[in-house]
Amino acid sequence: MKAAFLSRPVHPVTGKRIEVRARTRRELEARLHHLRSLRTDLRLGIRTGDEVGTSLRGLERKRVTLLEAADSYADLKRLAPLTRAAARNVVRDQGRVKRGYPVKGALEELAGERLEALTAPRVAKHFRKLGERLAWESVMSAWRQLRAIIRHAAEQGWITAAPWGMWRPARPTHPRAGRPRRECCRSAGERQHLIFCAVAAVPDVVTARWFPVAVAVALHTGARKGELAGLEWRDVGPRSIRIERQYDRRPMKESGARDVEVPADLLVWLGNVRAVRGAKLSDPIFPAASGGHLKQGNVIATDDLRRVAARADLGDPKRWSPHSLRDSFVTIEAQACGGDLRRLAERTGHRSIDSLLRYLQTFSREPRPVPELPAAPRE
Repeated sequence: MKAAFLSRPVHPVTGKRIEVRARTRRELEARLHHLRSLRTDLRLGIRTGDEVGTSLRGLERKRVTLLEAADSYADLKRLAPLTRAAARNVVRDQGRVKRGYPVKGALEELAGERLEALTAPRVAKHFRKLGERLAWESVMSAWRQLRAIIRHAAEQGWITAAPWGMWRPARPTHPRAGRPRRECCRSAGERQHLIFCAVAAVPDVVTARWFPVAVAVALHTGARKGELAGLEWRDVGPRSIRIERQYDRRPMKESGARDVEVPADLLVWLGNVRAVRGAKLSDPIFPAASGGHLKQGNVIATDDLRRVAARADLGDPKRWSPHSLRDSFVTIEAQACGGDLRRLAERTGHRSIDSLLRYLQTFSREPRPVPELPAAPRE
């Protein structure tokens, strides 16, 4: 549909006539109101002439796609670098491959769509497809990015309001099909058996220098990948291990930092490793080749862990990942806590019971038989 309404106001900076087009009278009035606001900001010194000129170039554009709006949003200098990078990556093919599949932005399919075309049926169809292959948290992250881009487009005058109106993505009530839950250790015996197999597999793994120690620490502390990479020798105490920083040495929030008690034999093992290396207290427990901290995903390789899980015969190896070690910690600790989920959440570093339950697995691998009810006594 072509723009049916046209106005030729005066440019507040150059003084020349410009053309402002819109499909409806309401949209034209909104754009002219935006122009008057820019003229006021320029007079009061709130905005510079360059900023007003950049915003007015948006009023004169006839077609603005989601990709163009995302690039404009990502160019805002007031945003944090990670926020700007996320705005660019969410609408693009990131040009890399993970586990044999290309990594694409969650909104890449909508990148070429005009902003006006992002109606409720179009956006609902796209987010329905996202929900089939992504976790709910990832779907909501894409939704927040899309809303931020559209808000920026409205500030630039490219659009008057969100085209989808009052529509919001609804959380699915059924689990995603075709994606089984991760495997993990279900008992302390399985945990010990997995550590023994990790030690025996040292000649076959890539990260042989620290692999068995990393597996043991993750199983006994429930540390995430970034927390494992951030561990330093100063964090090893006489009875516990302190988890308080990420792989980039960024300190965690007070609610996330925690001291986790570990067995004495693990502390002795760590002491022997430090003595052999001659490491300082400020050195990382799992160092990179350069001597600094490893990146987040390089402490425990997924392929190495799956090879060890196959040797230990602990379920389907393809369902094992480094996060399975955190599942193992939660599941085994739940048995020791006697069902006290609040105490368990403090030990695992979860802020809510709902997030904790995502890691909790059944205590036995085989389904327990349902006991038969005793026969009613005869009268």
